Amino acid sequence: MTIGTTLWKAKSRLASAAGHLGGYALARALTGDSPRILMYHRFACESSSKALGVDEFEYQVRQVVRYFRPKTLKQLAAELESSRGVEPRSVVITVDDGYADFHQFALPILQRHKVPATLFVTTDFVDQRIWLWPDLIEFALEHAVVNSVRVNVLAGCLELDMRSEDSRKEAWRDLVRISLGLPDDEMRALHTQLLDRCGVILPAIPTDRYSPLSWEQIRLADEQGIEIGAHTRTHPALSRVPAHRLEDEIVGSKRRIEEMLGHEIVSFCYPNGTPDDVTEEVKRTVAAAGFRAAPVAYFDENVTTDPYELRRYAVDSWRRKFLQSLHGVNLLIGQTRTPASQPVADGR
Repeated sequence: MTIGTTLWKAKSRLASAAGHLGGYALARALTGDSPRILMYHRFACESSSKALGVDEFEYQVRQVVRYFRPKTLKQLAAELESSRGVEPRSVVITVDDGYADFHQFALPILQRHKVPATLFVTTDFVDQRIWLWPDLIEFALEHAVVNSVRVNVLAGCLELDMRSEDSRKEAWRDLVRISLGLPDDEMRALHTQLLDRCGVILPAIPTDRYSPLSWEQIRLADEQGIEIGAHTRTHPALSRVPAHRLEDEIVGSKRRIEEMLGHEIVSFCYPNGTPDDVTEEVKRTVAAAGFRAAPVAYFDENVTTDPYELRRYAVDSWRRKFLQSLHGVNLLIGQTRTPASQPVADGR
C-alpha cells in the first residue's frame, strides 16, 4: 500500500467521522466562501445504480435549501465576474444530458422548494436525431441475439459476454472505457460494429427508457426558473474531434437552444468532462462562442480558479458522500477524487 493510498484512506475515515461529531456545521463555516456545484444525470421513482430516486433527491434539495443559497450557473458566473465576489454558501444544482425523467421527477421537486438549477441539453438528442452513445451500447448488449461477440478495438479484439446481467454490465463498462479513449469517428465505428455483431437494429429514435426532453418541456423549465445550458450537439469527447467539428458542436448547440428559447444562453457543459476532455483549445472555443462559464465532471480544491473549468461533485444515492460534498468536509480535508469518465460515474 502506497503512502498516498494510506493518506487517502485516513482522510476518508476523518470525513466519515466528521458528520457524527457535528463536523458538518464546522465544515460549512470554514468553507462557506467556496461554492458547491452538484452534478446530476438521471432520476426515477426509486434510486438504483442508474438513477436517483425522488425521495433521495428531495432530501438533497431540502439540505440545499436549509443550509445554502441555491442559484443557477449563470448567476454564479455573474458573481465570479463581480467585484463583490461570490455570495457565501452558494450551491448550483446542475443536470446533464437532457433526459425526459428530469421533467417527470426532478422538476416538480425543484418547483416545490423554489430551487433554481441549470439543465444542460444535448441538442441533437433533444431533436431525436441521435441516441446518446452510452445508451446505444447498453441497448445493443441487452438486445443481442447472441450470447457473446468479439469486436475489433485498438490493436486487438475484445470478447463480450451477454449471458447475464452482471456480464452485460461488465461489457458495458469495458466498452465505455475504451470508447472514451478513441477519436470520435473511431468510437462511432466501434458502436456500429457492436450493433452489427450483436444482431441489433437500433430504433430510429430513443425508446422510452432513454428518451430526451421535448423542446416544449425545456421551454416550460426555462419559464419556471431553470437555466438552460448547452451540452454540445452530439455529446462527443471534444478533445477528440477535428477543429471544424469542435466549433460546430459548441456553437451549433448554443445556436439551436437560443433559436428554440428566443433568448441568449451563457452556460456550457463539457461532455464526459474529464481532464483529458478539457484542453486549452476546447476552452478557447467555448469562450469565443460567447459562453461565460463551463463546469467539468471532477472536483478538487481549485473550485472556481477558472470559469471555464469549474469543479463539480458527482451526486448519487450514497447519502454520506452527498453530505460530505455539500457541507464541505471533503473540501476541508483536501480530499481529491477524479472520476475516469462521467458516463461511468452516473452509475450505468
